[in-house]
Amino acid sequence: MNGFMHWMAGSAVGAALWLATGVAGASTPGCARQVPRTIPASLMTDGFLDGHPDLRWRRYGLKEFDKGNLPRALSRFRKAAEYADKYSQLRVAIMYREGSGVPADPELAYAWMDLAAERGYHDFVRLRDAWWAELDAGQRERALQRRQDVFAQYGDQVAKPRLESAMRGRLSKITGSRVGHVHSGLQVVQHTGATAGEVQSGADYYDPEYWKPELYWCLHDTYWMAPLRQQQIDVGRPETVHGGEGDGK
Repeated sequence: MNGFMHWMAGSAVGAALWLATGVAGASTPGCARQVPRTIPASLMTDGFLDGHPDLRWRRYGLKEFDKGNLPRALSRFRKAAEYADKYSQLRVAIMYREGSGVPADPELAYAWMDLAAERGYHDFVRLRDAWWAELDAGQRERALQRRQDVFAQYGDQVAKPRLESAMRGRLSKITGSRVGHVHSGLQVVQHTGATAGEVQSGADYYDPEYWKPELYWCLHDTYWMAPLRQQQIDVGRPETVHGGEGDGK
């Protein structure tokens, strides 16, 4: 494994991973944010993750990877991939490439890497192109065939609506509040998990960038399109959350 891939595949430390990202234009139409930002770990509560299964399943994947449970990590990254989480799609690609928890499969790895690079994130594209260059003619043909099945299940066209539906479903359970119109005095009290009893500002918890799909996609795009530097992906502490993990398959 070269240095770049080792960096990509390294285990999470306290649920934070580091990745170098390069310069490119944001892929979400109308995305104008210039300074990348992360979602504070303090917001990664049961209720928040109910509306963000992409982050929930990514956390599960990181937790299992750190524990050395590679097949379980792979299944959880694949679950996050169903909700358009490009980082988890990248991790799936690397695991197929390296044979981590699954037999090595360079053709399927390429298909997943092409999926992860779907939005044009600079280093994702760079890695995808490097893998393509290593395939022979037969492998390329088979990789493109397998790519069709991967995109049919996990491409943005079908995966983004899944996450958007989960976000809307969570918000529909909130009585008397609308994203973008949160009363300044609203407070969110956590009832479960390690943060039970803690109080969050409603303005922070229901920040439109976390709940309006077009702004949420922009938040992700701007982060991964940031100028080349170490960026921290903080998805909160890997604690037990409401509802359990399920099979993740």
